[in-house]
Amino acid sequence: MTSNNPMTAWQEQALAGFREQQEAYLEAVVAWRKAFPGSATAGAVPTPPTAPPMNSAITPQDVVDANRAFMEGLVKQQQDFLEKLTRVLNSNG
Repeated sequence: MTSNNPMTAWQEQALAGFREQQEAYLEAVVAWRKAFPGSATAGAVPTPPTAPPMNSAITPQDVVDANRAFMEGLVKQQQDFLEKLTRVLNSNG
């Protein structure tokens, strides 16, 4: 860490890794656009899938329960991902 750069070496390496991932993603998007040039016009917004018609059998509690289950699953998935990421970052290769 220098006076001009308050980041640690690890933080600089992490940013470099993120940058590499972002560049790889951009390259993949460019390749996708080249493979399907006419399928997505500039500024076009993809049409979202239509929701099924509302069913009177669905109660507000069903919605709450479904959202709670989704959020619990999302948090668990993020925890698993961060644990795996931590193991990878702490490994020596």
